[in-house]
Amino acid sequence: MSGRDPSWPAILGEDRRPLFFLDDVFCAGLQFPRDARRSRNHFVGAWLRRPHHLFMSSENDHEFLQLAETLMQKLLAQLDTFDPDELEADAASGVIKMAFADGGICVLNRQTAAHQMWLAEGATAWHFERDAASNTWVDTKGRGTLTSVLSEILSRRLARKIEL
Repeated sequence: MSGRDPSWPAILGEDRRPLFFLDDVFCAGLQFPRDARRSRNHFVGAWLRRPHHLFMSSENDHEFLQLAETLMQKLLAQLDTFDPDELEADAASGVIKMAFADGGICVLNRQTAAHQMWLAEGATAWHFERDAASNTWVDTKGRGTLTSVLSEILSRRLARKIEL
């Protein structure tokens, strides 16, 4: 970043690190008056004040959130039937965290922007999209449905056959 003009604006992330810098390539297609530096700063200020939540809400997002919430409630109800000494499942803010007796963790969370459910266990992760025709959540790489993959993980971790 040493070669960047510090007076040029950067869009800052939560940790105050620049997500990206406005540069001549980005600004080339934009119509700025003579004072380009002032115009870039004005452009960034306007962008930061724009209500971003308006872009995130749509009928598709609302439908996805309903489907994801229904799925997570159903899975959490099934996971709560297990002995807490072998599996402890907690849900909060669109995330189900499954903790096993051996200290291992498995996490299922919704990704609203991608309209996917993500599952992670150890060093492996799966991304599931809803197949409307079969009304199931299917892995994007063809490795199975969410319930079959989660059943396999639970069966392996609990050393007995589990069907969700």
